[in-house]
Amino acid sequence: MSTDLEAAIKELEDFPPNPPGRWVTKVESAPSAVIAGAMQRWSGSGVTGGDPNAARRTAAQAILQTRLTQQSLSATDALRSTIDDYQRESSRQTRWLIRLTWTIAALTAGLLALAVHDLLARAH
Repeated sequence: MSTDLEAAIKELEDFPPNPPGRWVTKVESAPSAVIAGAMQRWSGSGVTGGDPNAARRTAAQAILQTRLTQQSLSATDALRSTIDDYQRESSRQTRWLIRLTWTIAALTAGLLALAVHDLLARAH
């Protein structure tokens, strides 16, 4: 783990939870890897009695989950858009290939007709 990442995790881990609005802003501005690292360090810190970091861990998890869900939705939308663009372009190319095939078939038929006409003319 890089020292920059470790330092950022330590900073978030030690950031005071009060006032809550300031803490939420700090977590929301942190990269996902930093949030996950801090959450891991907050795990199991309550030796006796209640877990003093349970609320922070739960809130950070909700923030991280929301962020990852939004990233997933964005990636899905981008993929859907790319597929739609590909299908449109592919459909357009298919139409042009069909037109080209018909043109080649018509020219080939014309050349065959001329060749047969030439052969018949020579035979007589």
